[in-house]
Amino acid sequence: MCKKWICFTCLLSTALGLFAQEEKEEEMLKGAHRITTGLGHTHISKGKNVDGKTVWLLQPSWSLNYDYWIVNKWAIGLQSDLVLEKFIVKDDSGEDLERENPWAVIPLWNLQTVETF
Repeated sequence: MCKKWICFTCLLSTALGLFAQEEKEEEMLKGAHRITTGLGHTHISKGKNVDGKTVWLLQPSWSLNYDYWIVNKWAIGLQSDLVLEKFIVKDDSGEDLERENPWAVIPLWNLQTVETF
């Protein structure tokens, strides 16, 4: 049964690849605005667990991103993350800081290096 499934998957992926020979129109991104959302996990390297030990924490987070395409390969934008949990971190001076739903916003440059499908 497993061999049949592997053969079927290989045959199907080969057949789908035949459609890739068609030419596509070049999509113009210049001047385009893009807003994306995401759901993921934020990695916190200096978090503290309930025992008071410094550990690596993974907290659920939402992201909201905005991009403006200057030319077809370059974009500028903002990326923001909102962590959905309360947690404690140890700062550089050794103090414990309680963080509740922190929000981070960073500017970014985006370079599209390869064609996407």
